[in-house]
Amino acid sequence: RLPGLLARHRPTVVVIELGGNDALRGLAPAQLQGNLQKMVELSRQAGARVLLLGIDVPPNYGPAYRQRLKKAYAELAAQDQ
Repeated sequence: RLPGLLARHRPTVVVIELGGNDALRGLAPAQLQGNLQKMVELSRQAGARVLLLGIDVPPNYGPAYRQRLKKAYAELAAQDQ
């Protein structure tokens, strides 16, 4: 859906605050990172600046998963500065 929305609305800024549903389903942080990376790339190719907002999951997901999730967002943000 994103390519069509970008073409139709031609935004100058895209705010990406996604990943919550993926994380709550327990999706591997690397896969979540790849999904977000694709959205960032598509948005930039359409000429938009991108603001990436990270999410966190409840503590019952465990400290290891939460840390890997935070790392995925940090790595993605560092790649795309």
